[in-house]
Amino acid sequence: MNRPALDLIVNPCLRVRRAGLMLYALLAFIGLCDTALAGYGKTPNSTVDSAVMRIDEKSFLGAAVAKDYVLQDSTGRELVLGNLLDKPLILVLSYYSCDGACPAINESLRSALEGVTNWRLGKDYRVLTVSFDPHDNRESMDMFVQMTGFRKGVPDGWTVAVLK
Repeated sequence: MNRPALDLIVNPCLRVRRAGLMLYALLAFIGLCDTALAGYGKTPNSTVDSAVMRIDEKSFLGAAVAKDYVLQDSTGRELVLGNLLDKPLILVLSYYSCDGACPAINESLRSALEGVTNWRLGKDYRVLTVSFDPHDNRESMDMFVQMTGFRKGVPDGWTVAVLK
């Protein structure tokens, strides 16, 4: 029999002390779990007016997009929306100062399109991410591109722009 096991048999105080330490550790663990669960399932109060985000989709569904919108890409080049419609276009509306859903949507689209093999971005279709926030500019576009995960830059066929 090894020495620590023999000590526990011979000296019952060690058993009591070890059991006390185990009980203390267990209670501390349960206390931490209880603290972590205290906020679970509670929806934080929001000061954002949800009516601001509400869109009347039915009034816009089926409506043609105006082709004369002038855009400016991240290099400063001006584009006309109608000139991008010579092939299928995925249009993504984003705010470049948005730190939540907008980069996540673009990142998810980028990731999903990496798996598309029978269509080639730029050759068979285009993607246009455009901000209609008048405060967005080339600097906010550049930061947005970095947040979206375009580590090698925006791929050919994907344009990031602002309304002019």
